[in-house]
Amino acid sequence: MYYYYQKNRLDNLIKHRVERGLTQQDMADYLGMGRSTYQRKEYGENQFLLNESIILMLFFGEPFMDLFGDLFESFARMEVDKNS
Repeated sequence: MYYYYQKNRLDNLIKHRVERGLTQQDMADYLGMGRSTYQRKEYGENQFLLNESIILMLFFGEPFMDLFGDLFESFARMEVDKNS
């Protein structure tokens, strides 16, 4: 189940990036990090820092939940699975 949580964590963010024709390298450059670092964050292996999340919200012009809502849904699934 942990793999499922990680794999689907930030699908909304990926969707917004791809819809705008941006690469992971484009986003990494904008945030001032390496592509592999950005990739790990987008795939849910590492977490975005608060300031990075705010920068992404401003960049895409989207509210937090539209970009990072997958994170909360994943936590909810983990909590349900843990209590089952």
